[in-house]
Amino acid sequence: MLIGRAHAGPWERDVELRHFFENMVRREETASAFLATLLDYDPAFRQAFLGLVLDDPGVEDHETWTVRVEEDRVDVTLESPNAYVLVEDKIGSGAKQHEQLLRYYGNAVEARPAKRIIAVYLAPRGIGMDEVDLVEHSALFIRRRSDVACYVPWERIAELIDRMPIGESRWFARSGIHEIERAIVRARQESYPALGDRALVRDLVDNALTLLASRRPDVRLGRWGGREFEEILTYKIPITLWLDAVFEVEAEPPFQPVGLVQPDGIHLTLRSMFKLAGKVKRTSDLAHRWAELVRGGSVDVPDVGLYVLQPNRWFARSVPAIGTSADLQFAVADTGERLLEFLRPFLSLSGDPH
Repeated sequence: MLIGRAHAGPWERDVELRHFFENMVRREETASAFLATLLDYDPAFRQAFLGLVLDDPGVEDHETWTVRVEEDRVDVTLESPNAYVLVEDKIGSGAKQHEQLLRYYGNAVEARPAKRIIAVYLAPRGIGMDEVDLVEHSALFIRRRSDVACYVPWERIAELIDRMPIGESRWFARSGIHEIERAIVRARQESYPALGDRALVRDLVDNALTLLASRRPDVRLGRWGGREFEEILTYKIPITLWLDAVFEVEAEPPFQPVGLVQPDGIHLTLRSMFKLAGKVKRTSDLAHRWAELVRGGSVDVPDVGLYVLQPNRWFARSVPAIGTSADLQFAVADTGERLLEFLRPFLSLSGDPH
């Protein structure tokens, strides 16, 4: 269905969207309607979103877009005379379906072979990146060349909303993204409750974040967790950094850790990854310098070790670690501090003072 345009009205400061998201069996449907309304109603937000997924901020100047919800089972679509953007959005990991984005991409190509197809997976950080990889490595995608497949975490949508100017739709945007963030937290807690040894790892990583933040107060840090990891991540800098404490889990919910605590200490894998952020323009000095790093295929970070370029364009390193909670939290914080210091020259190319 098409999303119609509406106006906020004089009561905008008193209105929240809490009731649209609470106690919803299908929170993804509400999130889809929220996103589609913003894309349809607010041209500035639509242009920012399209610039995010197309790396072409001027695309709005020469395109007219039609926004739909649940067209051919796709959560949100945007269509212009030359392009078709399909967005599959998720709130929690329980709704993820294997090869779903690939199916929708194939259907879109079949239905609109003359148009450029942009397949977007919008989800909480860490959920569904493999779905984008499946599209990018498909023979159909490789053959068509001009199509795009990209992963967008909800945090990036929140950043777009933070930058929105004061206007009639800002109350709607900020209230809606706040409720989506709350729904993501609830979904995570329902899927991976902090019970037993998982609580131990979650506390360990929380303490590592506090320690790293005290050393680098200039960098905004956040927290996330998935089925088999707890993570520290950076926000709002042009290079994305993840610091993960990874562990094995049981095969069934609630996916409790196994083999974590042993007589000689806590057994984890410490994984760290960094990548050029999607918001960086391809024509920038930072992008050109980063391309040189990528061509090398690996990089040796002083006092940390060798990081190898992965197929998904991340530089990654994983090492087993055994120790006390204090030992491991210092190891995570130390790695983060050294990586941020290594990345400092790249950040300076973007004008970022970090």
